Amino acid sequence: MFSLNDSMRYLLYNRPTDMRKSFHTLSGIITDAMGQDPCNGNVYNVSSK
Repeated sequence: MFSLNDSMRYLLYNRPTDMRKSFHTLSGIITDAMGQDPCNGNVYNVSSK
């Protein structure tokens, strides 16, 4: 379980995304489009179409 708090960094991916994609595809968006490491402890918000 995890908790969200104000010491975390929150990032928004502002393009609509098909949420039926797998975990690997969504983490690829974080890596390729956002230039971030999905395992670095940040919180990523991805919205659906």
